[in-house]
Amino acid sequence: GMKKYVLIVMMCLPLWGMSQSTVEWTVFGKAGVDIRSQMISFGGTALEWHPKDGKLGLNYSLRFGHSENNNFIFQCPVSAVTSIFAIALLADDGWDASILALLCLIPEGLSYDIPCGEDLWVSPYVNPLLVEFSSNGGALLGEVGARIKVPIRNRFFASADFSMQSSYGDWKINTLMGISMGFRF
Repeated sequence: GMKKYVLIVMMCLPLWGMSQSTVEWTVFGKAGVDIRSQMISFGGTALEWHPKDGKLGLNYSLRFGHSENNNFIFQCPVSAVTSIFAIALLADDGWDASILALLCLIPEGLSYDIPCGEDLWVSPYVNPLLVEFSSNGGALLGEVGARIKVPIRNRFFASADFSMQSSYGDWKINTLMGISMGFRF
């Protein structure tokens, strides 16, 4: 009945939008210092979906890292965690689980590509919906930064990344710099 109709419409909208958009997939490394001057480093992968005009981006990432005192760190969008819990706790049949799984589509943040000549884009971003898990527990994070993107060949590009992130609880700021290689499709 109605559940099937809603599910079909919700699944088709992103597919229709994808046909008129671009997606950037990157592999990155980041390193920096926290407020206590301890080194932290990350590696990971990210998707940046640019619907329609290609300038506004929806950000998604998975980040694995460690701090100087060897604390393991994992960061991902809040929506990935909440959708898993929602499915596990609230879904009583397949349709409910499918609809709740769509929570995963909520991005961790937004970016905006600003062309600066033919061979350079500056992409400021804000990611207010990150969650971090480490040996110290879990925390909600916010991150602001900018990427400088340079095309390499065909659809490949490289970028330099400068950002600051902080948990909402203690406001300890991590300052990070990184590089990435990406592909636009």
